[in-house]
Amino acid sequence: MDYKLFLDADVILDVVLNREEFYDNSFSLFKLLDDDVLLLYTSTSVIMNVQYLSSRFMGKNKAVEGIRFLLGFLEIIDCDKKILLRAYNTKCRDIEDTVQYFTAINADRLSHFITRNIIDYRDIEENYLPVLTPFQFLKLIKST
Repeated sequence: MDYKLFLDADVILDVVLNREEFYDNSFSLFKLLDDDVLLLYTSTSVIMNVQYLSSRFMGKNKAVEGIRFLLGFLEIIDCDKKILLRAYNTKCRDIEDTVQYFTAINADRLSHFITRNIIDYRDIEENYLPVLTPFQFLKLIKST
């Protein structure tokens, strides 16, 4: 595998909720799984956030069905107390985003953090993992 990507909640929600403006780029990441170009990761808390938000828009049963389907393509990374403490001891704009970022960098050699909300990740002091939008990542791999 060339790339190991952590997907933030907004990217998964783009697919689950079929958000017209963002769906194509976000879904393209899942299509790349067929080419053995990448692996996709996310966290337990991202899945729970996606479950909560998608249930509000499409009903519980459809949300569960969509997430169950996507779980077949995602590796799940756990967050522990050490990660939470690290995030809460870091100056940041959004603590939830910081927890996701530190969960991702604690995982085994991920290559990129994929989100549409890149602004909230710019002020994290320990910036080890490149943060890109789905569009930016797709552009990156097309240029290589």
